[in-house]
Amino acid sequence: MTRTFPDRVTNVGNDLTRVAGSFLHSVVTGDWAACGFCALPVDGYSHCPQCLSHSRTGLPLADRAGFLVYADEPSSQTYRMMRGYKEQRTRDTFEPIVEALLAVGLRGHFNCANKLAGTNDSGWTVVPSTRGRTVFVDLVRSLSSAPDSEIAVSLVGPKPDRVLHPASWAIAAGEALPTHVVVVDDAWVSGASAQSLAVTLKQAGVFVVSILSVARVLSPRWDENKSFVKDVLPALSYDWTICPWTLGDCP
Repeated sequence: MTRTFPDRVTNVGNDLTRVAGSFLHSVVTGDWAACGFCALPVDGYSHCPQCLSHSRTGLPLADRAGFLVYADEPSSQTYRMMRGYKEQRTRDTFEPIVEALLAVGLRGHFNCANKLAGTNDSGWTVVPSTRGRTVFVDLVRSLSSAPDSEIAVSLVGPKPDRVLHPASWAIAAGEALPTHVVVVDDAWVSGASAQSLAVTLKQAGVFVVSILSVARVLSPRWDENKSFVKDVLPALSYDWTICPWTLGDCP
């Protein structure tokens, strides 16, 4: 349904559209086949092979995943942005755009996840950097409207690489876990890192997990991506009001 956003969110969203709308592409539904969980273009299937492999593990996965923009590698401006915002020489160029995307996602659509989860008893956490970088978590913390609701998580094992590895993550001892946790990640490639953290949270007692990823990366190594990037992506304009979890109207 249509809704009214706070003025500050509206201003950020409109400025973001003006500055970066020429190269950002919202993740939306349309007359193409896409994975029902991660929005990857597919051909004749309800889910992509990666999400199917995750579900076949029988582990308790996230209940939903939301995405703000597509980023097609290797040379699109959005993909360069998602790599460059963490690098010292390009950080000043790209970090403000990632920050604005996060501001819209967290301040404008966090409550959408609560509505879908059926609860306001919510917390949030960030997928930790496997390289020890703090750029992304610092951005999320600066934008959170509920800083006391952060669930502290650390990397204690090998990075999940396409396969789920919940033991990679550990929740800080003594954390009081809410009913619902939003896991915030910067980029979804295979989803293994965010999904592994979702499993960790659920195994610890969290009832509902929603994932919010800034970018859904499209790799040219997946054949369906090639035609999607060529024929569909250029026509997908950026619209910050689109709900990242429904890929349409806010719930």
